[in-house]
Amino acid sequence: MKPREYFDELLEPIAGNLYNFLRKYATNDFDCDIIFQSTIMRAYKKFDQFTPGTNFKAWIFKIAYRVFLNYTRSKKQLPKLVYGSNVDDIDLHTPDTLQDLENDEVEIDENVDFNELYNLLTKKQQEIIYYYYAKSMKYKEIAKELNIPIGTVMSRLNRAKAQIRKQTRN
Repeated sequence: MKPREYFDELLEPIAGNLYNFLRKYATNDFDCDIIFQSTIMRAYKKFDQFTPGTNFKAWIFKIAYRVFLNYTRSKKQLPKLVYGSNVDDIDLHTPDTLQDLENDEVEIDENVDFNELYNLLTKKQQEIIYYYYAKSMKYKEIAKELNIPIGTVMSRLNRAKAQIRKQTRN
């Protein structure tokens, strides 16, 4: 049997359960559909890593949960605009697009220069902010990449966020 046919054979009886599982986590149908489709695509691409005879359902549900976490984290990186904000003032393609994690909103003031805020950070803080937001890396991945302890990554990130919050409130 070809891998595609085998994948379809394993997926068909559990597809509804997988969708319902994701629906419990996703906040709306649109997000659920995106996560479901991404899960199927990722599972198919990595199907060569699945060991035949093992629990396919557990394997694909684990992939689904990780896709959900990554999707949720990527959505949180985009600042929510407050009514009256100027969208043209935000560059969503640079690591200096930061959010206020206390309330998950950034009130955009047309006088705020995000590049200026980013440049107020130390080089080490900028590096952590870049890897965390622009590269969507996890603490552990950043620590490995920079060859520093995970606690250092977390503290630098928190200090950088605190400094940015302080500057935007002034």
